[in-house]
Amino acid sequence: MTEYEKMVAGLIYDACNADLLKELNAVKVLCQQYNNLRPTDFAARNAMLRQLLGQADRDTFINQPFYCDYGRHIRVGKRFFANFGLTILDEAPVTIGDDCFVGPDVHIYTACHSTDPRVRDTRKEWAEPVTIGDSVWIGGNVTILPGVTIGDNCTIGAGSVVTHDIPANSIAAGNPARVIKKITLSVTKKEPTVQAVTRAERQAVPIQTTTPTTTPKPATKAEERVQKLVFALGRQVLPRRQIVAELGLRQNSRAIFISHYLQPAQKQGYIDFAYPSVPSKPEQAYRLTPKGLELYQLLNPQK
Repeated sequence: MTEYEKMVAGLIYDACNADLLKELNAVKVLCQQYNNLRPTDFAARNAMLRQLLGQADRDTFINQPFYCDYGRHIRVGKRFFANFGLTILDEAPVTIGDDCFVGPDVHIYTACHSTDPRVRDTRKEWAEPVTIGDSVWIGGNVTILPGVTIGDNCTIGAGSVVTHDIPANSIAAGNPARVIKKITLSVTKKEPTVQAVTRAERQAVPIQTTTPTTTPKPATKAEERVQKLVFALGRQVLPRRQIVAELGLRQNSRAIFISHYLQPAQKQGYIDFAYPSVPSKPEQAYRLTPKGLELYQLLNPQK
């Protein structure tokens, strides 16, 4: 067997093999080319992703920068979205289902090294696959370790380190990540819940690829403040205190951020967040856009 065949079979292989290093370096060049593409050249970016990845489609969207080792071992489902800084070490297959969201600076690892330093120094290693189901949301700064399977409909809290399998319909968080809540699904094709409608609406937000023909009205100071916040959130993790202050919320409001969709070049995007439920008030979700703040949907409407 070649060292490549050993690697994809999950056997111990020589990570310094010349053929493997040649392919790794070639993929680094492709990643650099992708990351250097104009952010608004969506067609070129998608075409390169479909060339780089083992499976992708016209709906695949990965914000730059993006890094991977082999690329061809990565398979993503329909409507895949990943934010800035996604890194995948795909010595083994990484399979991601449909409708998955990946937050900023997420790392997915398949490469394994011995904890015995004498063995590790030989540069011998092996790889274990990672599988992520449909409709999974991976929060920002999450690390997923080799051999992990995350089931359908899961949410992984920001900053988590996933060391073991997460069963379907779970919310998991922490280091190591553990299940903190189970999700009871009531979604059917005939009777969609409010959450299902909300997600569908998020996916329906268009990506503007042409310059508007009409001159927009000058933004008010309030609109400029919100616009600045929306676009800043896509570039870095803002302190909760700053976000709360910008939104004019109470310091003890404990707003829960649901998701965001950002296209700074087109000056559009949104942030969805909610307040925790209290006995006298159902949980309310709000959508923040460059135009302002609005009540978006009742997640748990009163019967």
